Amino acid sequence: MADLLLEIGCEEIPAKMLARAVAELPDAVTKRLADARLSHGAVQALGTPRRLAVIVRDVADRQPDLRERVVGPPASAAFDKEGNPTKAAIGFAQKNGVDPSALETAEVEGPKKKMGQYVVAQRFAAGRGAMEVLPSILSELIAALPWPKSMRWGWSEHAFVRPVHWLVALWGGEVLPVAWGGLTAGRRTRGHRFLAPGWIDLASPAEYASQLRRAHVVVDVAARKDLVRAELARIEQETGGRVRKDDTLLDEVTNLCEWPVGVVGSFDPAYLEVPEEIIVTALRTHQRYFTLEDRGGKLMPKFVTMANTVTRDPKVVAHGNERASAPRLADARFFVTEDRKKRLDQFAALVAPRIFLAKFGPNAATYGHKIKRIEGIVAALAERVAFDREIALVGAAQCKSDLATSVVGEFPELQGIMGMHYARGQYAPGVDRVIAEHYMPRGAGAELPASAEGAVVAIADRIDTLVGCFASSLEPTGSADPYGLRRAAIGILSILLARDWDLSIDTLIEIASQQYAGACEVTDTDCGELAEFFRGRLRGVLIEHGLAPGDIDAALGAGFALPRDASARARDLAVMPSTAREVFKRIANIVDDAHSKGERFATPDPALFKSPVEHALWNEYSARHDRIANAFQTLQYRDLFAALVELQPHVAAYFDKGGVMVMDPDPDIRANRLGMLELIKDEFAKVADFRAVSASGGES
Repeated sequence: MADLLLEIGCEEIPAKMLARAVAELPDAVTKRLADARLSHGAVQALGTPRRLAVIVRDVADRQPDLRERVVGPPASAAFDKEGNPTKAAIGFAQKNGVDPSALETAEVEGPKKKMGQYVVAQRFAAGRGAMEVLPSILSELIAALPWPKSMRWGWSEHAFVRPVHWLVALWGGEVLPVAWGGLTAGRRTRGHRFLAPGWIDLASPAEYASQLRRAHVVVDVAARKDLVRAELARIEQETGGRVRKDDTLLDEVTNLCEWPVGVVGSFDPAYLEVPEEIIVTALRTHQRYFTLEDRGGKLMPKFVTMANTVTRDPKVVAHGNERASAPRLADARFFVTEDRKKRLDQFAALVAPRIFLAKFGPNAATYGHKIKRIEGIVAALAERVAFDREIALVGAAQCKSDLATSVVGEFPELQGIMGMHYARGQYAPGVDRVIAEHYMPRGAGAELPASAEGAVVAIADRIDTLVGCFASSLEPTGSADPYGLRRAAIGILSILLARDWDLSIDTLIEIASQQYAGACEVTDTDCGELAEFFRGRLRGVLIEHGLAPGDIDAALGAGFALPRDASARARDLAVMPSTAREVFKRIANIVDDAHSKGERFATPDPALFKSPVEHALWNEYSARHDRIANAFQTLQYRDLFAALVELQPHVAAYFDKGGVMVMDPDPDIRANRLGMLELIKDEFAKVADFRAVSASGGES
């Protein structure tokens, strides 16, 4: 066994593409080695702007011999009436490297899991050495790497994210002759473009990272991120400020350099007169700068940039960056000044005729149409949940107004934020917060609306888009979701899970559907499909909350319209003892079987009970009825499960010790007994499909 190294040296890879490639490369390598029958250890992807690399530990010396039995076409299709092989048999034999005369016929399981007579080939392939197998695997891997955008260069027909200048391929101390793009791999890599521009000879994969580090290249992404953090901490200590947390920018900057060195710059304090979000966004979006704040959280007129080299005079670098950032900040201040010359409702008039989604049709496609629908949804929700109706409606009317402002035109990520700033002083307190919060959450795990009014408008905005898109056949397909509908549904669910609102998904869909009033053809089928769409998203959200998939499926099987209720049921199912599951399963099986046979069920009448165990089970259930009802009202389902456990010995006595025959020959007694069992079953079936929980398991 020996370690494997592949490095692709190229011109600067865009930061986001590099991050994606480093994340996806281990799986791609693992799959190709598995297909080649080469066992191995850990796989580690590495990368900088000028290189993408992978190290695979303990790659086997050779493939094992392959001996396998391959099932082919049905025997009836493989041979003609004279017993000669058909084209199907000949093709199957050639594919598996055997002579058609060596094919056998056997009673085996076919492709559709059905037993029958099929042609079988006994395939044998001798294992080859790693030195022989790996070169073609690696060249195919390079060619198959998926990039959002690729390019060609020179006269080559090969495509890659950027022109490739060198290849390194080592297995242990041996060079693998990997050929791709007119290059043949060797053992030579390059150091930092400025600090160590020469060639570096590698003896083995083990010294790859250390040799490059000595050449001022930190090839491990995690280690390089730690260096960026260390530079930011150094600057905090030197300036007395605090770098504003920005994990997205940290990831991007990490992939923009090979040897990060922090440099502090400053800007005119006069720019601090504009909302600080504009300054932060202008510096991070256009310049990839971190901003600094004082210990009180107030923005300082300073920024941090990461140079990709050691500088002789940091002041020169800082001055250059200050000159580059000044026009950006001047533009931002100009945009704010111009925007403040208008009221927010004037911008609303400019936004109204803009197209939101053309496929909604001429009577529903514009932002003006959408805002009217949002207002209608908010007004309807005011009858169901508690919030300040007037504040929410004004916020809904102005929630998209800032889309017409100059600042948002330049910085789209500030939509909602600028509306919040411009609304202050123009509308009642609270409206500004609604405008900002209706975009929350802005991503997975992001901050939720703090106010009830902001939460309602956030829900209204998203459910309007979802209903309209599903009604217009714009639902997501596969991984494609151009309108962000999955994100919208998850946003609604996250808000509902965080709030004590008795507001169901079905109600939201119904209210939103009514707002279209024939503008879009919203049908019951569309709404049903959307409800199932919510079910799938809720399952994913609850899994992210740490709940077991089996418990979630069981809870959702009993209903999912109220997300908080479904979450509570799934959470408490995790501790449901196996005894409780078995009690329900036994009762449910009998009841379901009786229904399938068309049996009659009657309201339980204790006067028809014949056995003491019947009276005992009925009395024990009746004694717990109020407790069970209270568990539903308070979402304390553990109490309900405890009641089910307490019923277990009485159910066992009913079926086993008491000798009660549920399917009694007397139809009235039979219907009475089935009625009692169904009553017990229905109480607990409201919580979950307990038989699904049996399969997934809870606490034993």
